Amino acid sequence: TGTNSVAVSENASAMHTISGDLSVCPNENTTLDAGLGFNTYTWSNGETTQQITSNTAGTYTVTVTDVNGCSDTSSAIITEPAQIIINLGNDTAVCFGGALTVDAGAGFTSYLWSDNSTNSTLTITQSTQVWVEVSNFCGVDSDTTNVYVNPYPVVDLGNDTAICDGESFSKDVFNIGGIYNWSDGSSLRTYEFTTSGIYMVTVTANGCSTMDTLDLTVYEVPEINLGEDTLICNKAVFELSVTGSWDSILWSDGSTGPTYAVQENGTQWVEVTYKICKGSDTIFVSTENCETYAEMPNIFTPNGDGKNDTWNLYFDGYGEVELTVLSKWGREVYQSTDLEIHWDGNSNSGAELPAGVYYYVLKLNRGDKKQNGVITLLR
Repeated sequence: TGTNSVAVSENASAMHTISGDLSVCPNENTTLDAGLGFNTYTWSNGETTQQITSNTAGTYTVTVTDVNGCSDTSSAIITEPAQIIINLGNDTAVCFGGALTVDAGAGFTSYLWSDNSTNSTLTITQSTQVWVEVSNFCGVDSDTTNVYVNPYPVVDLGNDTAICDGESFSKDVFNIGGIYNWSDGSSLRTYEFTTSGIYMVTVTANGCSTMDTLDLTVYEVPEINLGEDTLICNKAVFELSVTGSWDSILWSDGSTGPTYAVQENGTQWVEVTYKICKGSDTIFVSTENCETYAEMPNIFTPNGDGKNDTWNLYFDGYGEVELTVLSKWGREVYQSTDLEIHWDGNSNSGAELPAGVYYYVLKLNRGDKKQNGVITLLR
């Protein structure tokens, strides 16, 4: 019996890979290669060659078959990088002291800014023109923008202050291109201050704002009245006075007290101060030669009949006077320092005095002159 032998061999696998540039820029081609040594090539786009050319992104598959009938399938993905376009945007402004970050965006392989920095962003703190050049696999692009650093508006209402009632002042906060907003809603550049309060204004120009405040106090003006012009006797003393709580008082003779004794002919004045406000008044005092002695009636009849019931004495212009009435025994029964006296025949205590003759002593001009006489009281 004969024996036959058969040799069986296993064919190597038809293994392969696709080679080629898998990134394609717009309007450019790339070539994919399935490799040498295969009998057939079947690509997903219908082509049957070892190599294919494409400018379209996507997934490409190829099946290869060798001489032994063994086959293998592999795939490759072609990507298309974004078209290189850089846009830094419109010109931009920031306020002084601030900063603006200009961003060229992601996705580029290199950056070159106008200051030679190479980051994807650039921070700007002063007015300048900025440009950037970017690149990737597909090429280079650039853009330019302007950055403006605007100053803050200048606003100065001054120090807190005070004025007197009836006064006013104004402030002009003009700035080129300014928009004005006062605390009371006013939008004018010039504001008039008349009343107490805290005032605030905000001025905005080119997107930058400045605010300032002013605290205003309004004080009342002192009101002073020295009275009407007057006439006094020579050597008489006419006393002027002011009332109230004042920070200072100044009379025409330089004195600073609340009262002022006038003895001479002329214009007299006083000025008082409260805080920053002043008030003043003037009076003209005339002098004349008066009788040395006052005219004194010598009889009156206080009997209630409405006729000559009082002893009427008038001492205007004599300065200070003092009248003393004495009984016939020298006892004081009545005394007065009024410049106008209407004695009804009663004592200072109100007791009715009997009819009779009474003596009087009259002191004129602070006792400078004395006058004696008698007065008859009839009932």
